[in-house]
Amino acid sequence: MSEYTISEIRPSNKRDLRKMDALLEKEGIQRDKNLDYSIGLFDEDYNLVATGSCFKNTLRCMAVDSDHQGEGLLNQVVTQLMDHQYQVGNVELFLYTKCDSAKFFQDLGFYEIARVEGKVVFMENRRNGFSNYLEELKKTARPGDRVAAVVMNANPFTLGHQYLLERTSGENDVVHVFVVSEDVSLVPFSVRYDLVQKGSAHLPNLIYHPTGSYIISNATFPSYFLKDEEVVIESHAKLDIHVFQKIAAALGIQRRYVGEEPFSQVTGIYNRVMQEELAACGMECVVIPRKTDGDAPISASQVRKAIQEGRLEEIRHLVPASTYEYFTSPEAEPVIEKIRKAAEVIHYSKKGRSPPAHWPGSGPFIFHFCLYPISLRLTLSCPKTAPASQIRRRPRENRVPRCGPWKAPKKADTRNTRSGKQRAPRPPCFSCGCPFIYPPLPHPAAPVASASVFSARFLL
Repeated sequence: MSEYTISEIRPSNKRDLRKMDALLEKEGIQRDKNLDYSIGLFDEDYNLVATGSCFKNTLRCMAVDSDHQGEGLLNQVVTQLMDHQYQVGNVELFLYTKCDSAKFFQDLGFYEIARVEGKVVFMENRRNGFSNYLEELKKTARPGDRVAAVVMNANPFTLGHQYLLERTSGENDVVHVFVVSEDVSLVPFSVRYDLVQKGSAHLPNLIYHPTGSYIISNATFPSYFLKDEEVVIESHAKLDIHVFQKIAAALGIQRRYVGEEPFSQVTGIYNRVMQEELAACGMECVVIPRKTDGDAPISASQVRKAIQEGRLEEIRHLVPASTYEYFTSPEAEPVIEKIRKAAEVIHYSKKGRSPPAHWPGSGPFIFHFCLYPISLRLTLSCPKTAPASQIRRRPRENRVPRCGPWKAPKKADTRNTRSGKQRAPRPPCFSCGCPFIYPPLPHPAAPVASASVFSARFLL
């Protein structure tokens, strides 16, 4: 019998990561984007035969090479991952797995919470974990003819969130407010939960709850065994609704309120699935139009963007007084610093449509048509506020590009070439040094002298 060695696969170990990706791909899954600890089981020739990972208190990306299945290797992987979790203080563990793998994890001491038939099963390592959570919720139940619920992340709590709670409060006798406990947002859960309570303290019929680990955000839903993006969103929505149905039964909830989100693909699919699933079990899903600031919908992304760019005064009319007081206090400095260092603070992904002009990061867009022999490229960038991820380097403040004729470089560009041989030069498109994406030359020869470069400006 072969001997195997378990070792940690660190993010800096590119060789082992390639082996991990190859094994996962061979077994029909892909590496999850949210992982903070991974291990591998290697044979005597240092071939990876099994792997598994963790994110927070969830187990993910577990696979065994099909040539070594039946040797009890996955049992060793799960045991090692659970030992790691216990060492870091996580005793309540969760996992998401395929339906045909649920029986195996049941034999390892995991218990089913909910499932989407044919897609995913949600499990935990405590026999009575979810039932105990429901029993605690039942203690907060209040009688009423109309009982509703709102689930929100509130990252951070804005006037839009406040408006949603005010509408829900006015239309119902009792409202249960669930704040997502998952601490992966830019604003920590403890701060978000406190701001939600302070910003809605004037509404007497609200009852607040943390979601625990039973309701998570789509950003961290493990999708490594689901191939299609829309299937991932639908599976997460259905699983969330199945869990929510049990919560609703414990509290007598009849309606769930959500805010309208016309520009988010994820939220659009999520709300559609929610309406279908809740209607099937006799509950109502109420979609509330977004509160606006002038013509622009108020969003937490808008607030985070203003904080990131140091425009704190501008959030005064977008958030309740309690939220503004927090972000202008010394207590918020670590959170503000975290937001400023974040690579991305706007979370919209509606396919096939551009953000409206009032969104942060939008404004007068400039289309650049760069014409070379046999080559035509179109780039879209905002010269004032485009994020660094969209352009090669950030333009100077308020600079609008002025275009001129192409100028040949003094010598060919030989960077990033292993052989050191000369390759086609990569000239700038504009003589003024505009920082937008430059189209590569289609041929080592320089463009003809008559090649024109022009730009047109359109206000979207």
